[in-house]
Amino acid sequence: MMKRLLVPALALGAFAALAPRSPSAEPKEDWKAAVDKAAAYLKKSQNEDGGWSKGPNATGATGIVVTGLLRCGASPDDAPAAKGITFIEGLVNEKAGHIAGKGNFASLTNYKTSINVMALTAANKGDKYKAVIGNAAKYLKEYQWDEARGKKDDSDF
Repeated sequence: MMKRLLVPALALGAFAALAPRSPSAEPKEDWKAAVDKAAAYLKKSQNEDGGWSKGPNATGATGIVVTGLLRCGASPDDAPAAKGITFIEGLVNEKAGHIAGKGNFASLTNYKTSINVMALTAANKGDKYKAVIGNAAKYLKEYQWDEARGKKDDSDF
């Protein structure tokens, strides 16, 4: 399941990176067809809860898919992007500051938070997620070099 989901999600993300950035630029037909095919597959494979994949993998995979959909032209208000964004909103851990869930998600917390920051940044209409993104950025900076984690200035960590 994860491999079948990951290939279209990565393809969509790659297409998003190649997408014309100018609103006046017309995408090539083959690019649009490939994006439409990947997006259609992802729409069909979305879980009831709004995420993609199962278990702890969904916390990162959903962010990848949502980012790809939004960067390829979907609106944050359009399903399934809106449903995926709602799933990501449920991962916001206000106490810890990360976007990897409220349970015991110690593995890959920085990765999952980084991915979900990308998704919420792409969906950030009217600065809706400004505070959440700011808290997550603070979390990520502290996670990398926080002295409270035993890292000193002279450490090569």
